[in-house]
Amino acid sequence: MAALALGEGSAAWLLVVAVLFASCLVVTGLRPSWRLRPALATGAILLLIQGFVFEVLASDAFLVPAAHFLVLFQLVLLTQERTSRNYGLVCVMALIHMMLAGVLSVDMAFGVCLVVFVPAGVAALALLNLRRELERSGSATDLAWHEGLPRGRMLATLGLVSLGELALMVVVFLHFPRFGLQLFQLRPVQRGPALTGFSDRVRLGDLGRILDNAQAVMAARVSRDGAPVEPDTLPILWRGIAHDTYEDGEWSTRHYIRDSASQPLSPERPFVPPGAYLLRGDKVIQEITLEPVTSRVLFYLPHLAALGTATPNLDSLCWHAETRTASSARGSSVSLRYTVTSVVPSRSLERLRRRRKPNAHTLAHLKPCLQLPASIGPGVGALAQRVVGSIPDDAWYDRAKAIEAYLKGHYEYTLAPRRAPAGVDPVEHFLLAEPRGHCEHFASAMAVMLRSVGIPSRVVTGFRAGDWNEYGRFYLVRQRHAHAWVEAYMPSVHDWEPFDPTPPTAAAPPPPEGFLARLDRRLAYLRLAWNSYVVNYSAQEQRELAGLFQRLLAGLPNALPSWGRDLLALDAGSASAAGLVVLTVVGVLLAAAAGLVAVGWLRRRRRGWAPGWAGRARGFYGRLEAALRRRGFRRLASQTPLEFAAAVVAAGGEGYAPARVVAEAFCRARYGGKRLSAPEWRRVRQALAAIERKRR
Repeated sequence: MAALALGEGSAAWLLVVAVLFASCLVVTGLRPSWRLRPALATGAILLLIQGFVFEVLASDAFLVPAAHFLVLFQLVLLTQERTSRNYGLVCVMALIHMMLAGVLSVDMAFGVCLVVFVPAGVAALALLNLRRELERSGSATDLAWHEGLPRGRMLATLGLVSLGELALMVVVFLHFPRFGLQLFQLRPVQRGPALTGFSDRVRLGDLGRILDNAQAVMAARVSRDGAPVEPDTLPILWRGIAHDTYEDGEWSTRHYIRDSASQPLSPERPFVPPGAYLLRGDKVIQEITLEPVTSRVLFYLPHLAALGTATPNLDSLCWHAETRTASSARGSSVSLRYTVTSVVPSRSLERLRRRRKPNAHTLAHLKPCLQLPASIGPGVGALAQRVVGSIPDDAWYDRAKAIEAYLKGHYEYTLAPRRAPAGVDPVEHFLLAEPRGHCEHFASAMAVMLRSVGIPSRVVTGFRAGDWNEYGRFYLVRQRHAHAWVEAYMPSVHDWEPFDPTPPTAAAPPPPEGFLARLDRRLAYLRLAWNSYVVNYSAQEQRELAGLFQRLLAGLPNALPSWGRDLLALDAGSASAAGLVVLTVVGVLLAAAAGLVAVGWLRRRRRGWAPGWAGRARGFYGRLEAALRRRGFRRLASQTPLEFAAAVVAAGGEGYAPARVVAEAFCRARYGGKRLSAPEWRRVRQALAAIERKRR
């Protein structure tokens, strides 16, 4: 029930479930004989069915109403008579709960619930089977230690149940990505956090709304030449979306990115953008796990060379060639895993500073990135001209660096800038009146100033670096790491070059230290492992695991002595199949040996565990009272057991005479402390069986 409530993501529903469950435990604990009358229970179930139908029709959903119905139905079951049949039904309902919870949520909280549920479920089924065995043997409350442990059917059932649960877990784990992720697309299942500032149209200030939000967006492992890229060894800017059109405080893209042609994506066939073969430089590999955010944009380091999926729910992407933006073709309610290869260009400063102007064809293609709205007054252009000063018109890189340095040195970073007055463009207000703003203001101001001096430019939104996790050696990128910078076209390299005019003081603060901070980073690493190897464990990784297992088995002959290899006649070709058989047999033998050791240990300890005869007497006398109660005889508080037995025989006839045998044995064992002999114990069991078989 906790897994279902957490899967729905409702704190109120989790509180309701906890209160109802605790109330049920308290009531049945204080009054074990209390139970909801069958008529009332039936009426409650009918009301639950009607409520389920109504909720389905009202919400146009199925999974969440089903979770509500199952939880409340389980609570009704817990108020019924404590019989083996009802216990079995509760166990079956619990398994259904966990299966539905696995569809409702893929969060790590479900994994914790599953880890707790599996051993608890096996223990519950073991106790249920033990209860049934004792009922069949005629002692529902005592284990009959002097006759030995129940074996045979009970041990076989427990073994089959354990193997069945293990097989179910393996099957679900291996096939989870292929059939589960499609179910997660149902609504409402799991909604990701809102991520503003990453759409086709972004108003100035949208990005600032998430700069104080610590919610995780993605986790990324970065490596170069096989070694992890640690902080301060490579500029880390996670590129998201580029905007080339500015109008009235809003950046947009000429063509909607979601209207771009969809490209198929698979682990065997990654997407390679046109012209990627021209990129020269060091290759940087990124393994990214993107949380289920509201945006479909995929983030990666600039200069994309290849992008491949590592999860079944990312089977296609949209590539916007003009802005070099990649996005998922459809939304997802679970995390996305993909691998990116980017190139760090080997561009020398001398080459970047080379003075060259683009030809007419290139300028025509870049014309949208030179557009200036009418809302920008002449004061902005005059300021830009004053900043570039005497730098030659065709020295585009030097001019861009001058504007970048000017903004870094003369303007202040803040997350709470003042709004521009009505009728005044926000960029012009920032440059000429209010020199305080966040990264969007700095990037927009530089782009507008570059355009004022004839340099094509655009604003890029993404993320900067992230919190370094020393345990998993990856970057945890949060919403507060959102950033905006500028890309300016450099004709000397025939490509776009990034510039960041935001002052260094705007960098995200270092991650906190201390026990709780280290614990948080360990949990972040655990969550990344959960998403990577459980939620998004792809078919490709399954094949890699199978290949590793096959290679290990192929090396089995080398691990055996020479006489073993000769005896089994194993070679590398046949070791895989034969090794699988050997490992299976060894596993079964080890499990059987462990079971025999456990049974032997229990037998050796049974005398120390065996309850005294006073406790056993309460057990079999309780059975007698329960059997007589079902036949209309109830013992008064003033009656002794012998008086009650005599009254039953007087009222019911000599057919109830076995009640005297049980009552006398109870008094000798309970009050006299006498140990019943084997014949006496046999007579007690026969008397109990005679009473329980007797009809009214």
